[in-house]
Amino acid sequence: MIALSREIIARHAIAPVNVVGHSDIAPGRKIDPGEKFPWERLASEGVGLWPDGAARKAPDEARAAALLADIGYSPELCLPVTLTEFQRRYRPSRLDGVLDEETMALVEAVAAGVRPA
Repeated sequence: MIALSREIIARHAIAPVNVVGHSDIAPGRKIDPGEKFPWERLASEGVGLWPDGAARKAPDEARAAALLADIGYSPELCLPVTLTEFQRRYRPSRLDGVLDEETMALVEAVAAGVRPA
């Protein structure tokens, strides 16, 4: 899977950060590839993005919604649905759509990794 992913990324000049799943593109409608998909492992091999251990941040729903929209999640969905899909990828141990300190930190870290330098 990693070799094939790297080959496709190279062939089509895809930035690793642009490797996404259905749940990233269609939150609320699609849940695949699911919380057991090895996103962290793929990112360690240069396929996708995985945030490093982010410091906890005070939850801020307005900021989280804006950052999730920057990342590419639809701003038209309610925040808990969007957060659940975000957690499905970046915090698979918690799929409750609650914006706590750790989820907020992950949203900030992913948004920082997505923005162009």
